[in-house]
Amino acid sequence: MYIETLIADLEHKLSWLLKGKFWLWKIIFVSIFLFIIVDFSGNASKLIYFRDFWDNEFVKGELDETHKIIKEQSVDYFSFFKSGKDVSIPSYQHEAKMKFRLFLPTLVRIFGEKHFAAWLYLLAVALGFVYLYIIAKVSLKILGEDVNRLVVFFFMAGFASLYAGAGSFIMDISPYGDFFAFLFLLLSIYFKNPLLVFGFCQLAFWVDERALVNAIYVILWWTFTILPDKEIKFKISVQALATIISGIIYLAIRWYITTSYKLYDTVYIGEFVSTFYENIKMLSLRFWAGFEGMWLLILLALVILLKEKKYFLLIAFAGSLVATVSFAFIAYDVNRGISYSFLAILLSLMICKKYLSEKELKYILLICFIVSVLSPTLNRFRLTGGWQFM
Repeated sequence: MYIETLIADLEHKLSWLLKGKFWLWKIIFVSIFLFIIVDFSGNASKLIYFRDFWDNEFVKGELDETHKIIKEQSVDYFSFFKSGKDVSIPSYQHEAKMKFRLFLPTLVRIFGEKHFAAWLYLLAVALGFVYLYIIAKVSLKILGEDVNRLVVFFFMAGFASLYAGAGSFIMDISPYGDFFAFLFLLLSIYFKNPLLVFGFCQLAFWVDERALVNAIYVILWWTFTILPDKEIKFKISVQALATIISGIIYLAIRWYITTSYKLYDTVYIGEFVSTFYENIKMLSLRFWAGFEGMWLLILLALVILLKEKKYFLLIAFAGSLVATVSFAFIAYDVNRGISYSFLAILLSLMICKKYLSEKELKYILLICFIVSVLSPTLNRFRLTGGWQFM
């Protein structure tokens, strides 16, 4: 009863936020503001990266290593990009992994390299607001137009606090380009046109190959439909087929490029094992950092599927999580890798919405929101001595 009174009081105090024609946009701005204030005040050392970025771009006129690679790729995708042929570059280095991540170099090639480090970052930030707005629209479609808007706020504020949320465009000054992959994966479930699904998947794959692995959630999204009577229907949709075909074509193009340019393999024997071994030394922290408080929503969705004996969807969903999280642990940057599975959060919200009352959902999302906001995002998290998480 006391908790209900507190939530009712909070809803009254946030009435300015939850009313009006542009209430979704207000929620997004507040969510991003909360992320910036809480995350950067929790570890101000992250500001070091922004200081270095400013000095390199506008004072020294220099590029960091990642920007140099993008510039080299934009000039000549393969023959000029030395990691494509120079076997002296260790396969575990970031440079060796970037030869098929062609989306950002293509942007630079089209729009020019003058101050491209700055405009790439500003482009991501600008599109970041659109990205969160689409997340809000999808969540509202799941929750229903007549849902208590406080529920939407709890979900959006919690999601924005993740690296898969605002962190992907606020902190990606490297740039790794994860945000663009997240945006394209989101658009592949937002639009129903199979040609658009195919196209956005292709774009996501050429940002980072992690998107290919996590396209399984796009397939799940278009394969399982939860009917109003809470029955779950399995169907082979044209959108799911478009996703699969897009993945096959991407792999075929990679194979053709590899054989045509005689590119060497960037995965040495035992690399995955050694990377996994290093990552599990901080298993719980790295695992938690992927979705923070939103893991609670995912866990609840799995429990619901088990309790309701929806075994087919349970195996498909849980199996996808095991596969993608395991891949994240062998791909070095664990919390970045897990973040590519962010569509699992929307799937979990859909499942919980069908089996929980609005009141129950409000409470669980409140907990997710509080935990996520208070948990520091480990990207750009620097410890004493300069050691950092990714």
